[in-house]
Amino acid sequence: MAGNVFTSVRNAVFFIVEIGGNHEGDFEYASRLTALAIESSAYAVKFQLNTGDTLVNSVESPDRNAHFKKFELGRNR
Repeated sequence: MAGNVFTSVRNAVFFIVEIGGNHEGDFEYASRLTALAIESSAYAVKFQLNTGDTLVNSVESPDRNAHFKKFELGRNR
């Protein structure tokens, strides 16, 4: 990107915005965070897309499983 403050001839930087689970399962908020990343001239956006069931066994730890399910991202949430 011409004029990007994150690059230089000597030390090129590939600027990645880490959103992770900060969307807290809210698709509209994830979209807003993505838009802000684009406005900041980021080259890439990184999300962590996990499910509660892949992180924690729902039988062995139902409370922790339910906690992580709140961070699942989808349009139907």
